[in-house]
Amino acid sequence: MLRKFFPIGVVFILILLTDQASKIFLDNFLVYGEPRNIFPGISFQLVYNPGAAFGILSDQSGWQRWFLVLVSTCISLVLIFWIGKTVNSSRLECFSITFILAGAIGNLLDRLVYGHVIDFISLFYGEYFWPNFNIADSSITLGAALLIYSQFFPNKPVPK
Repeated sequence: MLRKFFPIGVVFILILLTDQASKIFLDNFLVYGEPRNIFPGISFQLVYNPGAAFGILSDQSGWQRWFLVLVSTCISLVLIFWIGKTVNSSRLECFSITFILAGAIGNLLDRLVYGHVIDFISLFYGEYFWPNFNIADSSITLGAALLIYSQFFPNKPVPK
């Protein structure tokens, strides 16, 4: 049984470490709010998001930190349970949930340690800007897309 969880654990740890290392490095390297162009349409711009996705609740008085910690913790526990239920049935579904879980835990750690999420990836086209995000957010998005795909195109069960 442990052998089935090993690749999932490796993926989880790699995503979480990459997310946290990038945030720590860029939090010390970048000047808050000043964009650093990487490629046309992509820059690194350090911002702190005390709210949820797209800055929702970020203008509140501080209660949102603990509310989002509670919500993230509950969702993470559900995802862990879900991984346990799918590890023997659908590898794609299991890995997609792992991507979502790693991203959720990455942002949860930020909220617990700093009181906000560290975002730094900025996408733009001319005067149009997408809200800044991070590797954890990308992992959640990729995991959600893979999860939707896995529901429409289920793969073969994991061999026993």
